Amino acid sequence: MSHWKETLKKALGMKSHAPEYVPFAQPEWKDYSEHPYRVVYALQMKAGVEKAALSEFLVNEWLPALGGVPGCEVVELVNDFGEGSGYVLLEFWQSRAAHDEGIRRLWHGTHKHVLAKLKELAEFAFLWEGITIERQSKSVPFDRSNEGGEKQ
Repeated sequence: MSHWKETLKKALGMKSHAPEYVPFAQPEWKDYSEHPYRVVYALQMKAGVEKAALSEFLVNEWLPALGGVPGCEVVELVNDFGEGSGYVLLEFWQSRAAHDEGIRRLWHGTHKHVLAKLKELAEFAFLWEGITIERQSKSVPFDRSNEGGEKQ
Protein backbone atom coordinates (compact mmCIF):
# COMPACT_ATOMS: atom_id res chain seq x y z
CA MET A 1 0.00 0.00 0.00
CA SER A 2 2.86 2.40 0.63
CA HIS A 3 3.57 2.47 -3.12
CA TRP A 4 0.20 4.12 -3.79
CA LYS A 5 0.42 6.46 -0.84
CA GLU A 6 3.91 7.68 -1.68
CA THR A 7 3.02 8.18 -5.34
CA LEU A 8 -0.13 10.13 -4.54
CA LYS A 9 1.61 12.17 -1.88
CA LYS A 10 4.23 13.24 -4.41
CA ALA A 11 1.72 13.84 -7.19
CA LEU A 12 -0.82 15.77 -5.14
CA GLY A 13 1.33 17.30 -2.43
CA MET A 14 -0.61 15.49 0.27
CA LYS A 15 0.65 15.97 3.80
CA SER A 16 -0.87 12.77 5.14
CA HIS A 17 -0.25 9.17 4.12
CA ALA A 18 -3.76 8.13 5.10
CA PRO A 19 -6.07 7.36 2.17
CA GLU A 20 -8.78 9.96 2.21
CA TYR A 21 -11.89 10.77 0.23
CA VAL A 22 -11.16 13.67 -2.10
CA PRO A 23 -14.17 15.98 -2.61
CA PHE A 24 -15.53 15.96 -6.13
CA ALA A 25 -16.51 19.62 -6.34
CA GLN A 26 -16.35 23.02 -4.78
CA PRO A 27 -19.25 23.75 -2.39
CA GLU A 28 -20.46 26.73 -4.41
CA TRP A 29 -21.14 24.54 -7.46
CA LYS A 30 -24.85 23.87 -7.29
CA ASP A 31 -25.90 22.27 -10.59
CA TYR A 32 -24.20 19.04 -11.58
CA SER A 33 -26.94 17.73 -13.87
CA GLU A 34 -25.37 18.84 -17.14
CA HIS A 35 -21.93 17.45 -16.44
CA PRO A 36 -20.60 13.93 -16.99
CA TYR A 37 -19.29 12.42 -13.79
CA ARG A 38 -16.03 10.52 -13.25
CA VAL A 39 -14.86 8.28 -10.45
CA VAL A 40 -11.23 7.21 -10.10
CA TYR A 41 -10.00 4.84 -7.42
CA ALA A 42 -6.97 2.74 -6.66
CA LEU A 43 -7.32 -0.75 -5.22
CA GLN A 44 -4.53 -2.41 -3.28
CA MET A 45 -4.49 -6.16 -2.69
CA LYS A 46 -4.84 -7.30 0.90
CA ALA A 47 -2.06 -9.38 2.42
CA GLY A 48 -1.92 -12.86 0.94
CA VAL A 49 -4.02 -12.00 -2.12
CA GLU A 50 -2.41 -12.60 -5.50
CA LYS A 51 -2.74 -9.92 -8.15
CA ALA A 52 -4.14 -12.53 -10.57
CA ALA A 53 -7.00 -13.29 -8.14
CA LEU A 54 -7.91 -9.60 -7.87
CA SER A 55 -7.69 -9.18 -11.63
CA GLU A 56 -9.93 -12.19 -12.27
CA PHE A 57 -12.51 -10.91 -9.80
CA LEU A 58 -12.49 -7.40 -11.26
CA VAL A 59 -12.82 -8.62 -14.85
CA ASN A 60 -15.43 -11.31 -14.17
CA GLU A 61 -17.56 -9.69 -11.45
CA TRP A 62 -16.81 -6.03 -10.66
CA LEU A 63 -16.65 -4.60 -14.19
CA PRO A 64 -19.75 -6.46 -15.48
CA ALA A 65 -21.75 -5.35 -12.42
CA LEU A 66 -20.85 -1.69 -12.98
CA GLY A 67 -21.21 -1.95 -16.74
CA GLY A 68 -24.80 -3.11 -16.35
CA VAL A 69 -25.92 -0.05 -14.41
CA PRO A 70 -27.94 2.53 -16.38
CA GLY A 71 -25.94 5.74 -16.65
CA CYS A 72 -22.54 4.06 -16.35
CA GLU A 73 -21.06 4.53 -19.80
CA VAL A 74 -17.49 3.25 -19.38
CA VAL A 75 -15.51 1.36 -16.77
CA GLU A 76 -11.78 0.85 -17.29
CA LEU A 77 -9.34 -1.31 -15.39
CA VAL A 78 -5.81 0.11 -15.45
CA ASN A 79 -2.76 -1.88 -14.40
CA ASP A 80 -0.03 -0.45 -12.23
CA PHE A 81 3.28 -2.17 -12.90
CA GLY A 82 4.90 -1.21 -9.61
CA GLU A 83 5.95 -4.05 -7.34
CA GLY A 84 3.19 -5.02 -4.93
CA SER A 85 0.74 -2.61 -6.56
CA GLY A 86 -2.90 -3.10 -7.41
CA TYR A 87 -5.18 -1.59 -10.01
CA VAL A 88 -6.78 1.75 -10.81
CA LEU A 89 -10.39 1.85 -11.96
CA LEU A 90 -11.87 4.65 -14.00
CA GLU A 91 -15.64 5.07 -14.23
CA PHE A 92 -17.46 7.47 -16.54
CA TRP A 93 -21.11 8.23 -15.74
CA GLN A 94 -23.74 10.32 -17.52
CA SER A 95 -24.25 12.38 -14.37
CA ARG A 96 -23.68 12.48 -10.64
CA ALA A 97 -27.33 11.58 -10.08
CA ALA A 98 -26.97 8.46 -12.26
CA HIS A 99 -23.86 7.48 -10.29
CA ASP A 100 -25.42 8.01 -6.88
CA GLU A 101 -28.60 6.11 -7.76
CA GLY A 102 -26.79 3.30 -9.58
CA ILE A 103 -24.21 2.74 -6.85
CA ARG A 104 -26.85 2.73 -4.13
CA ARG A 105 -28.89 0.09 -5.97
CA LEU A 106 -25.85 -1.98 -6.92
CA TRP A 107 -23.63 -2.14 -3.83
CA HIS A 108 -26.39 -1.79 -1.23
CA GLY A 109 -28.95 -3.90 -3.08
CA THR A 110 -28.58 -6.30 -5.97
CA HIS A 111 -24.79 -6.86 -5.79
CA LYS A 112 -23.96 -6.65 -2.08
CA HIS A 113 -22.10 -9.94 -2.43
CA VAL A 114 -19.76 -8.46 -5.07
CA LEU A 115 -18.87 -5.51 -2.83
CA ALA A 116 -18.31 -7.91 0.08
CA LYS A 117 -15.96 -10.02 -2.04
CA LEU A 118 -14.00 -6.93 -3.12
CA LYS A 119 -13.51 -6.04 0.54
CA GLU A 120 -12.04 -9.52 1.12
CA LEU A 121 -9.54 -9.10 -1.73
CA ALA A 122 -8.58 -5.43 -1.68
CA GLU A 123 -8.92 -2.07 -0.04
CA PHE A 124 -9.38 1.38 -1.46
CA ALA A 125 -6.07 3.22 -1.39
CA PHE A 126 -7.45 6.32 -3.05
CA LEU A 127 -10.84 7.64 -4.22
CA TRP A 128 -11.59 10.68 -6.35
CA GLU A 129 -14.87 11.82 -7.84
CA GLY A 130 -15.47 14.82 -10.09
CA ILE A 131 -17.59 16.38 -12.76
CA THR A 132 -16.28 17.14 -16.23
CA ILE A 133 -16.13 20.90 -16.66
CA GLU A 134 -14.82 21.00 -20.20
CA ARG A 135 -14.01 18.30 -22.70
CA GLN A 136 -12.31 18.41 -26.08
CA SER A 137 -14.15 16.47 -28.75
CA LYS A 138 -11.01 15.17 -30.45
CA SER A 139 -7.69 14.01 -29.13
CA VAL A 140 -4.63 16.01 -30.02
CA PRO A 141 -1.99 13.59 -31.34
CA PHE A 142 1.28 13.47 -29.46
CA ASP A 143 4.08 15.06 -31.48
CA ARG A 144 6.95 12.58 -31.54
CA SER A 145 9.01 14.55 -34.03
CA ASN A 146 11.26 16.03 -31.37
CA GLU A 147 11.57 13.17 -28.88
CA GLY A 148 15.36 13.37 -28.85
CA GLY A 149 15.21 16.88 -27.43
CA GLU A 150 17.12 18.53 -30.29
CA LYS A 151 16.51 22.24 -30.67
CA GLN A 152 14.82 23.18 -33.89
